Amino acid sequence: MVKRVFRVNFGGYGGELVIGKVTAEFVEYWKQHIANGERNHPEKSALLVNHLRGLEWGDENVDGQSPSLREGGVNPPWNEVEDLEHLWAAYADGGFTVAEVTGLEGDERYAGGDAQPFQHEGSFYSREAYFGGDLPEVSDHLSQEDIDAHFAPVLLFHTSEKGDFGCVFVETEDGADFDPKKFAFTVCENNYFEMIDLCFYDRRMCEVDTGFSSTSGSVNGDHAMVGYFNTKYHDPRDRYTEEYLNKNHFWVD
Repeated sequence: MVKRVFRVNFGGYGGELVIGKVTAEFVEYWKQHIANGERNHPEKSALLVNHLRGLEWGDENVDGQSPSLREGGVNPPWNEVEDLEHLWAAYADGGFTVAEVTGLEGDERYAGGDAQPFQHEGSFYSREAYFGGDLPEVSDHLSQEDIDAHFAPVLLFHTSEKGDFGCVFVETEDGADFDPKKFAFTVCENNYFEMIDLCFYDRRMCEVDTGFSSTSGSVNGDHAMVGYFNTKYHDPRDRYTEEYLNKNHFWVD
């Protein structure tokens, strides 16, 4: 039985994303000091980004009037504010390339090879991690108890990066070629962009290999946003196990 190994690489842009719970005071303060910016306008959140970087590095950019991120005056680094989401991945619109791996020793499997773009079938499914800027009002369909129980004040922070975001390795049996129709990926949608979340080949989940990845900051800069997340409808990544996908008939024959 002849096995062949192929390496699928992601597009060259992406970054780190965290969404986590903070104090309501922090959210309300920064809502008055920044414009919750769009992906193409990182300057709108520059003051908050500088404050968070200042907390991380202990420099003079810290805003002395800002409430703390957590109760009791606690200000963890931004990448530890991750109660809801923490991803490091390429953007979903960056495409993929595939190359056959001819050597599996050491760094040989990461060698450039004859990598070629391929036409994929689009995302297999999307899960949402959106939130709004304000608390909702009480209505016939939403009680104050529901608001208190499920709407959490949150911070989103994203580092915009370029470079190599890792790869996945897939094996084919009986000398078969790589089949783009058997490759599937999922995305996590949020207020700024869509990120690659999980990858599959022939209905089997592929582990992302970051052994040879390397990135640096991009011209788009860092982004930050505050608001209120409805945790009742959070769609967490760890829900989507192979067992869950099969049990809920995600795959279409």
